[in-house]
Amino acid sequence: MLLTIQQKLKIFDSFNVLKKKIRKDHIRIDYAYTNTRKQQKNVICQFNINTGNGYVCGRYLKDNHEYNLDSRGWINIKMFSESELDYVIEKSIQSLS
Repeated sequence: MLLTIQQKLKIFDSFNVLKKKIRKDHIRIDYAYTNTRKQQKNVICQFNINTGNGYVCGRYLKDNHEYNLDSRGWINIKMFSESELDYVIEKSIQSLS
């Protein structure tokens, strides 16, 4: 069963180390991990509240991960369950630490 937009947002909001930023268009939300040791952007997730689609940063995950990354190194989370989403966010935070 697919998660609702509100369920996905609740999962992201449960990570106290992430800072939520609503974009000016009020459609997209970014979650940033400010304690990153990487020199890249600290955005860990981009989420569209109209479609429920979102992406989690996966470019720094270890090579043996199970996710399909797009050309930018992001993981599409649209079809993730609650446990899958929680897990991939945790792994992404760890990869940036």
